[in-house]
Amino acid sequence: MNLHIRLSLLVGVLGCGPIFAQVPVLTGQYDVNRTGANLNETILMPANVNSSQFGLLNTLPVDANVYAEPLYVPGLTVQGAVVNVLFVVTLNDSVYAFNADTGALLWQTSLGTPWATDLAGMPTCGILSTPVIDPGSSLMYVVAEDDENNTPVFRLHAINITTGVEPVPSVVIQGSVPGNGDNSARTACPPSGTVQPCIPFVADEQRQRPALLEANGNIYIGFGDYSADWRVVPYHGWLFAYSATTLQQTAIFNDTPTTNASLGQPLCVADLNYCGHAGGIWMSGRGPLADSNGVYLVTGNGGFGSGNWGESVLRLNAAAQVQDYFTPSNYQLLNSQDWDLGDGGAILLPNTNLIVSAGKDGMVYVLNRANLGHMVNGDTQVIESLQAAPPCGLVQIVANANCYEIHTPAYWANTAANPVYYIWAWGDILRAFDLVGNYLVPDGNPANTIAASGFPGAGLSISANGNTNGILWAIVPQSTGAGSLYAINASNVTQTLWWSANIPADGTWATTVFTQAVVDNGKVYVPTSSNQVRVYGLCSQATPCYPGSPNPLP
Repeated sequence: MNLHIRLSLLVGVLGCGPIFAQVPVLTGQYDVNRTGANLNETILMPANVNSSQFGLLNTLPVDANVYAEPLYVPGLTVQGAVVNVLFVVTLNDSVYAFNADTGALLWQTSLGTPWATDLAGMPTCGILSTPVIDPGSSLMYVVAEDDENNTPVFRLHAINITTGVEPVPSVVIQGSVPGNGDNSARTACPPSGTVQPCIPFVADEQRQRPALLEANGNIYIGFGDYSADWRVVPYHGWLFAYSATTLQQTAIFNDTPTTNASLGQPLCVADLNYCGHAGGIWMSGRGPLADSNGVYLVTGNGGFGSGNWGESVLRLNAAAQVQDYFTPSNYQLLNSQDWDLGDGGAILLPNTNLIVSAGKDGMVYVLNRANLGHMVNGDTQVIESLQAAPPCGLVQIVANANCYEIHTPAYWANTAANPVYYIWAWGDILRAFDLVGNYLVPDGNPANTIAASGFPGAGLSISANGNTNGILWAIVPQSTGAGSLYAINASNVTQTLWWSANIPADGTWATTVFTQAVVDNGKVYVPTSSNQVRVYGLCSQATPCYPGSPNPLP
């Protein structure tokens, strides 16, 4: 069943009883459009999110950092009781189910021994990406990177969300594609019979950062670079598809398979192009997207031409074959400066035929889903190319210097006024753009003047009651590594309603990069690098919170 239909059915089934303000959050960025918006929030509104009524309710302790977004299922029967459940996964290969209202732990399960890394702030890399939940089967699909005999192995797990038990064995993510790009000299290309030369999937060179996608009866899983040194370490962008019912692999895609020219395709020129190399699919944790036309993703620095698809917006069919693409004409400059087109992922704008992609160089592209435009000098074929954040300075190979990177935007599909697209780039101020026809234009209000000084800029999400009471929620890292949660009036971003640094009892907590707050049923759930999820909401006599109390949390 299509995920859009399942979501609608679940909301309909759960519409009775005292859960009117709740919606299921079953995938990263709330939906397969990746809007970052919950438009069914009836409790939180600009009138009550303030320093006297809103604050920190409690914290949910976990065993490691949380990089994935929490997921939310209302009205779930667990241990004989009907409860609202928050699911949290950690870098320690752990999966937690909490009572979303009380914070009580319902169950916890471990998926193995997490793989140890040499990455700063990430001693292990167990579950990094946001899982996806299928409400029809009550299964959560999770990818974990395990240490198996001192070897990293990625496994796809299917977990029953009511018990934490795996009803079917996990499967190892592996495979190969024909090609003569990086790693093609390796002789072991599973499965046997793969056309030679071939490129095997090499787990220790890859990282599974994008949220999982369920579409077309498949679970789609994207991979980018392990080390973030895209110029040196051999790796590719990979997308795997596995059947949601059998966990059997149904498709595999490698976006930089060749160093040779292919008939009918643009020639891959090695200088500044890295033919047969890179093209990571990471999108700052944003998942692949889906509509009736196919699956969409955006790639990072890497070769383009000769069957390579670095620095591109792609539309794939169910078999993970490229059907359409857009590549900016300055892709070689993007490669030379480490300005990933794909770092901000994309959003499918609801009720339109548009897809919007944002990148490290502060550019936003508005594209026609049915005709992405391929590559044309000057990018004159696209609907709009917008310098949404200040342009980067040319800093030849010094990654990210003087660059206002866009990582985690959000979109409010307000049908009573102009819909709004929000970005808060690293080092920049919050900016809002109205969708007028097919074009994004500054919304006419002054911008919020607070700068997001810490990498990677603010992670944004939206709560609203349809077209009213919109709040923009922002997880804003500070340059010191600490973090703050901001609530901003989505209709007037100059108005900061509340921020966590106003609360002494909120303490110092560290952000995880590329994450968004999850807002549901009057509560805001914030993943952290402090081994906890922080829960914010309205204070009351029955539910006290800490909107300024000098007392530390118990």
